[in-house]
Amino acid sequence: MKKFFEKHDLFKLVGICLLVVVAFTWFLKQGDFATGKFAVDTALNRIGLFDVVTYGCTVIDIYFVNIVFVFAVAGFYKFLGSLSAYRELTNRIASAFKGKEKIFVAISILVFACLAGLLNEYFVLIALVPFMISILSNLKVDKVTGVAATFGGIMIGLLGSTYSNVSAVFVNTQVNNGQGLGLGYANELMGTLILFAIAYILLTYLTFARMNAVSKKKDVALLEDPFVTVVEEKTSKKKKDSKGVSILPIAIILGVLFINLVLGFISWTGAFNIATFSDMFKTISEATLFGGDVQYVSVILGSVLRAFGEWDLITFIALMLMAALIIKIVYHVPFDKMIEEFGEGAKKITGSVVILIMLYSVLLFSINFMTFTHIVKIITNAGNNIFTIFSSGLVTGVFANDFLYAANTLATFVTGFKDPAVAGLALQAASGLVAFVAPTSIALMFGLSMLDVKYKDWFKYIWKFALAMLVVILIVLAILVYV
Repeated sequence: MKKFFEKHDLFKLVGICLLVVVAFTWFLKQGDFATGKFAVDTALNRIGLFDVVTYGCTVIDIYFVNIVFVFAVAGFYKFLGSLSAYRELTNRIASAFKGKEKIFVAISILVFACLAGLLNEYFVLIALVPFMISILSNLKVDKVTGVAATFGGIMIGLLGSTYSNVSAVFVNTQVNNGQGLGLGYANELMGTLILFAIAYILLTYLTFARMNAVSKKKDVALLEDPFVTVVEEKTSKKKKDSKGVSILPIAIILGVLFINLVLGFISWTGAFNIATFSDMFKTISEATLFGGDVQYVSVILGSVLRAFGEWDLITFIALMLMAALIIKIVYHVPFDKMIEEFGEGAKKITGSVVILIMLYSVLLFSINFMTFTHIVKIITNAGNNIFTIFSSGLVTGVFANDFLYAANTLATFVTGFKDPAVAGLALQAASGLVAFVAPTSIALMFGLSMLDVKYKDWFKYIWKFALAMLVVILIVLAILVYV
């Protein structure tokens, strides 16, 4: 078995999980809790060979935008990585943290965690990961630390989410046949923030400990930037860059891009009741020149653009392409060179995209056939309490690796519990905890694949965190329910 997982371990692990989901349909009938009690179909609904292919194509159709987004990000950064200005920019940032690597790692984890807990689409943070990887690779950190500093932060945000689309409050209006979970934050907000803070402190501490340990070893696999082209720089060009002439334009462009990422994906109106951006957008988009009837801004930008807080992945794909074109013009990059770099970037990320499609297949098979609910039934037979709800959330999080679907599956337990808000937090915490260790976790497995890290190496590092957080979560939930 050890030899089996020596090569392509991520592909094999996800493949086994997919086979397990398919195998369940051959022995277990579909079941759900829609009526408040466990109910099963009268017949087995087995997934056959041709069904696997058909559903695989359906996955590509459903998650086409996510897949295109990943290719666009990879192409964009491969293009940036071919530019000496980008390499110089990331080198300078890394130089500022030489000898202070731990500070940068701590900042990186915190940035990703906070954004993942606030943005209405955490997947867009993949567009920030390669930039941080460029800096981390210059700081000579190891691969596992690279995953922890980026995707680890994202998973903390999922566990301790407050106002993003994976928070218990958000799914209040999204599940249970449109009735929601009946959630609202009172003490639960404080509980969420406590879980967030402890998870951040614990992950950062373990990462620091790892950095200390690996610094004493010679055979450590250092993080490599998959998108940067390493070339010998001419001396004259280095002098030009050192004066800040070449890196200023790209620094400004990327700065504007990242600011738009944050502003565009925070639900200003829904989460914070701030209508400033929507009002501004309405005023600007409806503006005309010289009293005419044509709304020129809307015509130029198009009718699909929305105000900050209402953006989607397609919008950010368009923004990245615009940024790439501006960089091409500023740095006089031949158009053919730009196309070639985008193509090379897409090739480099193809393996990770295959993993992503398989993970989405696990999700689609699980929610369409709902056979894993038999395991949930065994747990909930022990009673409807906060610990069985949390345990059910762990199981559901493994198969329905998207919190919205997990919450929908267990909605009746939440709404039937004496304190629905705490129950909702339990499901969120369970889903977030599973994300750190499950081979079906989208954020984890995509991150490991992207940065070429073996699952066993990650698990050796993260199991202490997962065990400690399990204890912390149970204590916090018990306090919220019984105190």
